[in-house]
Amino acid sequence: MTLIEKLFSTYRQWERDWDKYSDEGGEHMKKPQSHDELIAYFEEMHKQQIKDAYNQGFRDGLEDWNCEHLRDVSECSNAENYYNETFNK
Repeated sequence: MTLIEKLFSTYRQWERDWDKYSDEGGEHMKKPQSHDELIAYFEEMHKQQIKDAYNQGFRDGLEDWNCEHLRDVSECSNAENYYNETFNK
């Protein structure tokens, strides 16, 4: 399942949960997370996908240069910088 498919599925379930919570008055069930919390979760997942893709591209480029000693860039700060610069975060 792609991230966007998961978002749509989760959002539909979120709407059903809120409808049920509203219909029952919320007395016997846990209050669903807020809209902002739901969106923040998926924004963070999207950010991580972009950083992972950046790092994978970096690793793939290193294969072309035969730099095996530089292969572990999973914590590369450049991915964070790339995301922030690209998406103005």
